[in-house]
Amino acid sequence: MRNEQLSAWSQLLSGVPAEKINGPRTAIGMLNLRGINVPIDDGSSGGRSGVMSPHLPADIEVPMAKWERVDFSGSVLSRLRLRTVRWRDCSFDGCKIHDCTLWSPVIERCSLNKVKFRETFLTACTSLPVGEIRDSTFVSADFRGSHHDVCTYTNCDFSGANLNRVEFTGAAMNGAVFAGVLRDTCFQGPDAIVSLAHPSFQFRRVDFTACELIDVYFRSVDLSDVRFPADDKHLVFTLSDARKVEGAIGSGQSGQLGLAALPFAQALRFPPPDGGRAGVIHLPTYRKQVGEANAEQVLELLR
Repeated sequence: MRNEQLSAWSQLLSGVPAEKINGPRTAIGMLNLRGINVPIDDGSSGGRSGVMSPHLPADIEVPMAKWERVDFSGSVLSRLRLRTVRWRDCSFDGCKIHDCTLWSPVIERCSLNKVKFRETFLTACTSLPVGEIRDSTFVSADFRGSHHDVCTYTNCDFSGANLNRVEFTGAAMNGAVFAGVLRDTCFQGPDAIVSLAHPSFQFRRVDFTACELIDVYFRSVDLSDVRFPADDKHLVFTLSDARKVEGAIGSGQSGQLGLAALPFAQALRFPPPDGGRAGVIHLPTYRKQVGEANAEQVLELLR
């Protein structure tokens, strides 16, 4: 019975244009699928151990996820493998999207505010085109546990999003706004990636001015068109600055002084392609982590 239910869900979610579905509509004319739970957990799945991978079987394979003007607000979408993802003018506000894979997604003008992502992959592979996500909002979304590979985000709003310990591995940005605290977040360009490479990677018109950037790293990313906070909490350093620290302290220094030089060593390992700005340091956190005297020794080199 469960296999039949999953097959039925797969057929329902595969490429059915909203205008051909007879169902309730929201006030703005969207197909109302708010609050659904796909698949319904009847307790027979036996639970999952470990972390789902985009290469492991999913409960539901959806070969053609073409959704337009569909309202999934407040829904739970879990253990789905979505291929040929084409979402336009949809709302996923307040959704839980867990253990899902979106292969080479094309997402346009969608609202994904307050979505909770868990072990969800937005990814591509060598036989599929780069994912394109544009003119969409992720305000206050929780990205912890999500995985972002070869995609391009264009004109997207990440204000208030929780990106703690999230890595954007080859995910390009062409117009993006961030606000709030970013902690242990990493943005990696194609030169820092072994297995995946974005064919037209760029990092343009990215605005972090309303952020606190705590242990945020940029690897092989051109930061010339990035706006950083202009306050006394942040120090934006260049590749030349990193070389100064390397020359004065060296890469083999141990202890707290070695820790103080670590952001600069990482910048040298994954330098920006334009040779300019290489990273940002959140000074209050930096001083606390490495000690005031060690921090001051490093910062004095840059004055």
